[in-house]
Amino acid sequence: MSRRLLPLLCLAALALTGCRDDPAVVLNAARDALTSKSPDEFLALVDPQSRAFLTRSQHVVKVSAQTFEVLGARGFAPDLLPSGDIVEDPEDGDHCMVLNHHLCLVEVRKGTRVARVPMRLVRGQWRVALLEMDGFLDHVLPR
Repeated sequence: MSRRLLPLLCLAALALTGCRDDPAVVLNAARDALTSKSPDEFLALVDPQSRAFLTRSQHVVKVSAQTFEVLGARGFAPDLLPSGDIVEDPEDGDHCMVLNHHLCLVEVRKGTRVARVPMRLVRGQWRVALLEMDGFLDHVLPR
């Protein structure tokens, strides 16, 4: 391999992988979008399946006369994602327990309560996988 080809291959590999935000950064951005009532920002931070579900749910809320209230009266409910501190692994400093190369769990702790938020790798970026999160269905049950 020539000396000129190696740097080009390295640049190509870097371009293909792209810059990937840490899953904790994505989760915090999603929580901030919920708090600031920015539905478009929030939808950009969830995986495609969750985005499709939430988008469709807006229609369901309207036609059900608020029986199914996924989004709350004025946008996404802030408690859609758990609040608390994101736990860092003391051994490697990572914020995400990797289940496979496309799915990981971010642990959030508030007092004695622990929640795990699934994150899915979508086109090289971590996104919140709401439909895989324990307790998510509690937000979509009839009220």
